[in-house]
Amino acid sequence: KPNFIMKILHIDSSSNTKKALSRTLSKQMVDQILTKFPNAEVVYRDVSATPLPFVDDSWLENGGHEVTKELIEADIVVAGVPVYNFSVPASFKAWIDQMAVAGTTFAYTSTGSKGLLPEGKKVFVLATSGGSYDTYTKMGMNHHEPFLRTVFGFVGIDQKDIFVLPYSARSSEQALEVIAQSQKDMQKLVENI
Repeated sequence: KPNFIMKILHIDSSSNTKKALSRTLSKQMVDQILTKFPNAEVVYRDVSATPLPFVDDSWLENGGHEVTKELIEADIVVAGVPVYNFSVPASFKAWIDQMAVAGTTFAYTSTGSKGLLPEGKKVFVLATSGGSYDTYTKMGMNHHEPFLRTVFGFVGIDQKDIFVLPYSARSSEQALEVIAQSQKDMQKLVENI
């Protein structure tokens, strides 16, 4: 499209603001996208360093719609979302609760719910974990990746790439291999944007 300027929403949610791998990887991915699209605009939201309020009566009455506005305007969302106790950090759940708004990002219809976000939006999630995703999934304890796929699909985002990095919170050769492979996979995805 002529005069098209890509908009990237970059979200970090790890409470470890100095050394979190999810933060490092999400920044690497945004930097790779900017290499391909140098004129892209980036909106950065750190939901851990600057927490969003939980949805309550006050929010429902005066609701800030900045979160939904940022998501609607973004062409690409890049989110660093580590696994905390088998799910997402509370700070990211607060973002989801402000993002999923009936009548704005989804609607209830006579045939069920329908996502209202514009088509073509892409989400890339960098999911770091100290343990094994496969083990969590087999034991019915993985409430991270399935939850994220459900939520983003619910609001109408069909392209969801979730990079799962098991054991990445550990210092080990296995962790380094997982990280290196994920970085290659990220590069391939960016090349195909």
